[in-house]
Amino acid sequence: MRPMRFMLLVCLIGLVVTNGYSQELAAKSVDKRIIRQAAEQYVPMGEALANLEKVFDVHIVYDDEVIQGKTAPLLASSTKNLQEALRLVLGEAPITYKKIGRRTVVLQPMELPQPAPAPAGGTIKGKVTDETGVGLPLAQVLIEGTNLGDAADDDGNYEITNVPPGTYTLSTRVIGYKTMSAQVTVNADEVVTQDFSLASDILSMDEVVTTATRSPVQKKSSSVAITTMSPKEISQAAPRSTADLLKAIPGFYVESSGGEVGGNLFARGLPADGSFRYVALMEEGMPVYDSTELFFINADIFVRVDANIERVEAVRGGNAALFGSNAPGGVINFISKTGGPILSGTVKAEAATDALNRYDFNINGPLAENLFFSIGGFYRFDDGVRDPGFPSSKGGQVKANFTRIFDNGYFKVYGKYLNDSNIFYLPVPIEADVRGDKQVLTTDFVPGFPDDGTLTTAEANLLRVPMPNLAGGIAGEFTMPLEDGQKQIGGSVIADFGFELPNDWSIQ
Repeated sequence: MRPMRFMLLVCLIGLVVTNGYSQELAAKSVDKRIIRQAAEQYVPMGEALANLEKVFDVHIVYDDEVIQGKTAPLLASSTKNLQEALRLVLGEAPITYKKIGRRTVVLQPMELPQPAPAPAGGTIKGKVTDETGVGLPLAQVLIEGTNLGDAADDDGNYEITNVPPGTYTLSTRVIGYKTMSAQVTVNADEVVTQDFSLASDILSMDEVVTTATRSPVQKKSSSVAITTMSPKEISQAAPRSTADLLKAIPGFYVESSGGEVGGNLFARGLPADGSFRYVALMEEGMPVYDSTELFFINADIFVRVDANIERVEAVRGGNAALFGSNAPGGVINFISKTGGPILSGTVKAEAATDALNRYDFNINGPLAENLFFSIGGFYRFDDGVRDPGFPSSKGGQVKANFTRIFDNGYFKVYGKYLNDSNIFYLPVPIEADVRGDKQVLTTDFVPGFPDDGTLTTAEANLLRVPMPNLAGGIAGEFTMPLEDGQKQIGGSVIADFGFELPNDWSIQ
């Protein structure tokens, strides 16, 4: 038994020594990167990525599902190379990254290998530049009719691989430049070079909203509360009036109990008794009326929503006071359509109960080289939801604008003519049976007054009011036909221009 125990003891000692020696050899040959990682603190991967954003002053974009449940080393700030730092943090995780622009990194899950190799195809590559030959970063280059494409790098270079043989239309687009297309023929295992030189297009720049600050700011870069409504959103809202459209803007409470015009808008946080107090309405960046409210003259009686509207921009908050008179609550700007290189138009007819008939139209496009136009308007006839004995709304408007493009700028002129009358529904008096604790028990119409919901009636249409004179007699009578309602007849002309001058000067 003793020899057997001795042999077992020797074997165990040998295994321990061999294992320790193997670990020592492995430790000597291990990558220095692993030693450096072992010295770091492991944290959730999101925290490690946030640390990289702070150290290298970059934005790392990813879906939470990509890093869910994963940990990574919290690297020290002494790491000098962003790519090396990303490689250490991502480790063996099935995540790839791509740098877009100078300060943005996008993380994506690693795609699984395809079950079968793709058929042999060709490659399309080239460079997208502006008119001066400078590369355009992030320019989109797409093969029409397919899902193949690429985004240009910082120097404007692009490359589309594995393109099946055939003839394609290759198009490129980038904000602020005109779209360009070219025909290319691709053969298997062949490289086709197609360069693009894009001309600037000042009518199709990145969306810039007037934020009531002293300089124009892109919406995505602004800290001001901004709401924009596109033509599609306006069509989906199907507004019957300007007040109906403004109900879609957060921070405003709007009601139109008086009719199509003369609505009330309340800005959140500001005391007001109705009308458009503290909120300014504008068309093409100019106020439609200098005062936001007068006695029964609210700013919305000068604005009509029709097929000419391209979009609506609303800036809410104190900054609006810098841009509009008496407008600490907000500024709402109505932007009209302008003509483009292709002739297009819209025609719409609407019919409903109570004899409502409305017709809208807009036509826009080129008149000549570098000269564009847009013209449109509406006409409407409506008896109204309550029958006063005469038409409640009758009239319309016409709007037009012309744009001339120059090599160093543009010139636009807008014109508008409005001839419209809209009923204002007057309230009816009611009487109430009130208990001692001021609780209303019942209500009923006052005898002698109409019970159809409005005092705007045919009987009161030609109501005459005596006008006293200084001697105590009657100087005459004052008559205001109710069938005229709130009637607006007039127009406006606006000029807009902008030019680039030498030595980086500009005028607008």
